[in-house]
Amino acid sequence: MRLESVLWAAALLAVSQFLVPLLLQPERQVRPAAGAAVCLSILGLRVVLSISVALFVLDFTSTGDHLTWIPAWCLHLATPLPLLQFHPGLGEHALGDIARLLPAIVIATATFISIRKVSQDNRKLTRWIDSSRLGDGPAGSVIVRDPGMLLAVAGVRSPRVLVSPSTLVHLDDEELEAGLQHEFGHIERRHQTLSAAGSLLLGLSRPIPGGDETVARLRYFLERDADEFAVSRTADPSSLARAICKLSTASAGGQGFAITGLKGAGVSERLGHLVERRSFSASLDVVLSVSAFTIAALAVTLLTIGGELLLAGSISPPHIALTSQICA
Repeated sequence: MRLESVLWAAALLAVSQFLVPLLLQPERQVRPAAGAAVCLSILGLRVVLSISVALFVLDFTSTGDHLTWIPAWCLHLATPLPLLQFHPGLGEHALGDIARLLPAIVIATATFISIRKVSQDNRKLTRWIDSSRLGDGPAGSVIVRDPGMLLAVAGVRSPRVLVSPSTLVHLDDEELEAGLQHEFGHIERRHQTLSAAGSLLLGLSRPIPGGDETVARLRYFLERDADEFAVSRTADPSSLARAICKLSTASAGGQGFAITGLKGAGVSERLGHLVERRSFSASLDVVLSVSAFTIAALAVTLLTIGGELLLAGSISPPHIALTSQICA
């Protein structure tokens, strides 16, 4: 992986991170699917940049000629038995090999933590639903014991719509139908999977700053997309807006484990879009679609370059070995 490739990836990420989001302002008439695609492309590019940096470090340090300044280091491990004294030594090449592995270790650790968190959240969510279930709700939903007003979709692999008794009491029939259709929109369009993918991509690129805002934008567009799905099914944006207002002003409910509620990200902006019902900008759709495709294509290209270098043997893995010659 050459420095030019890493610089190209960093420059593309900088442009995407600070210029493209200007087109994704909440007040703009951005089609939610296009906005979500751009956000996912940016998150994917962040991961590619992280991998590119790790491959560049491996490639740049492959010769070891620049490591001569590193002093020899010796570790003395004393034991109660005189014959079991151990004096391993690490020279500049061994220490350099350890340094070469640091970016890969960071990426691997972030991957493990992200996957473990998603797995733990899903297990906790399943246990909570099983222990709080009161029965079947309207339109195939599940009524759960919750002190607040809750209307949400929960789970990633097998998402379910959850509703609390308080919500059934405070929402009228039209509001409840609009809210349920919003949650069914999350399920039909696989928003839970996209949101989990965004969180995983953020975890894989955690060393690079600026990812939290992109994930927040992604979730906002997923909520907007579910709003549009509900309106397309009910033709009643005002009922959905009233349902969102009631749940947003009520006390918080739910366990917060992989739950996407009706009162999700960007409530005020979503209400504005529901009330005004302005048409989407066709020209902005084209710009965002091209941007998402370009970012994704360049990210895949950079990743392919790194893969080809690994397969060709241009990037050699480090070989860490203890040396005893440097110890007295």
